Amino acid sequence: MRPITRRIFLTALTCPTLGWLMCQDQIPNPITAAARFQIEQGLEIGRRARALYPTGHLIATHNFNSAIAAIQNLMIHPNTQTLFEPAFLTENIATRADILTRKQDGRWHLIEVKARIVDFKPVCIELEELTRTPKKPEPELRFECRGCDLFKDCTGQGIDNHIFDLPRLNQTRFETLTDSGIVCIEEIPSGFSLTGKQNRVKVCVQSNKPQIEARLKPDLEAVSWPTFYLDFETVMTAIPLYPNLAPYAQLPTQYSIHKCSEPGHVTAHSEYLADPSRDCRLELAERLISDLKGAGSIVVYTSFEKTIINGLARLYPDLAADLNLLIGRLVDLEAIIKKNFYHPGFHGRTSIKRTLPVLVPEMSYDGLDIGMALPRSRFLR
Repeated sequence: MRPITRRIFLTALTCPTLGWLMCQDQIPNPITAAARFQIEQGLEIGRRARALYPTGHLIATHNFNSAIAAIQNLMIHPNTQTLFEPAFLTENIATRADILTRKQDGRWHLIEVKARIVDFKPVCIELEELTRTPKKPEPELRFECRGCDLFKDCTGQGIDNHIFDLPRLNQTRFETLTDSGIVCIEEIPSGFSLTGKQNRVKVCVQSNKPQIEARLKPDLEAVSWPTFYLDFETVMTAIPLYPNLAPYAQLPTQYSIHKCSEPGHVTAHSEYLADPSRDCRLELAERLISDLKGAGSIVVYTSFEKTIINGLARLYPDLAADLNLLIGRLVDLEAIIKKNFYHPGFHGRTSIKRTLPVLVPEMSYDGLDIGMALPRSRFLR
């Protein structure tokens, strides 16, 4: 049985059942490429922070008991002034701080601690009892269940059209429905107050028929040919890769363009992949303008590409006029779907991973390692 770490503590506050499962080591925790990249970024930031305290001692071991023993030996030594990642265990509550420094009066000072343990004392006692009980707490449907990976196998089990499928469902409406014993969209009464988009989902589910608005055909016919299908890839890093780049800024590194003379008929393909040894945003913007020159719509899915092009236009004023012309040619297919079409199989979402297998059953993202993967780019090697 694991000690209560910060992650378990915060999870158990929201869902006692999930907190209990984590404490019992019953939740698999595979490390994806994206998670590993975030871990590496955190380690690098830690190394740079420690450089500010050159005489500090790093508690490098990942074994918690070994870390506790090491810090106890170091803290009693009068020459120890700074400790990195010290480990503490009190009443089975485990934590590791970022930096611990000794003040001139001999007292120790924790850096980057958001609260003191006394503030959580009553909660700690409750969570300790809850997570140590031999019987798993019965799961309870909560608003926070909406984002849980275990939802379909837990409180959402056996429910095909859960009220969580209603777009932008807020906690007030959620509680109003669940207080009435309603968890399925099929059970929502006709007089219940919903937004326009929520009501469209409800009508489609209850009728088991897709809803097609009159504007769908003219909106699709507004696409002019030849058409360019554009897709960007970006990376975000905590530590900027180049000068004049903010932490976690969207850095465009790649694009792909398919030119079609008519639906389904690809006549040309162009692409760009940045060189990780230098900032290639200017070159990427110039190539983008060249590869998209001419007439015809530029089809995208979501507003992501528009956001990237706008960012390039702000960054390079000399190219702004040409980049703004590209923005004027953009056609967002997701926006058209959101406004004009809904299928019960969408389950409240219009992402391409949700809509594609419903509208084109022979195509699917199943089996493709893209769910949490980072772009396959040399930037991440």
